[in-house]
Amino acid sequence: NKSEADSLGDLILFPPAGKRSFGVNRAHGYGKKFDNYLNEWNTNAAYIAQIETKEAIANITDIVSSNNLNGVMIGQIFLIMLIPETHLIIIF
Repeated sequence: NKSEADSLGDLILFPPAGKRSFGVNRAHGYGKKFDNYLNEWNTNAAYIAQIETKEAIANITDIVSSNNLNGVMIGQIFLIMLIPETHLIIIF
């Protein structure tokens, strides 16, 4: 649902935009490039929801209204297993 999607979205971005935690690591030069790393991450991170359950399908309109969501992937194989009477056409 939207509430859960928003909560997950908050964990993707670093403060002040989100609630993701951090530690000193190589990605930001062990703290030397920390501010730049946070800004780059918050600017370029993507939040993509994967829809794989009947519940998610029932709530898809609510889920895609999440503030931080950048895209949605539909797990076709999972849906076929969950809803066998559904015939999905998969185009690659």
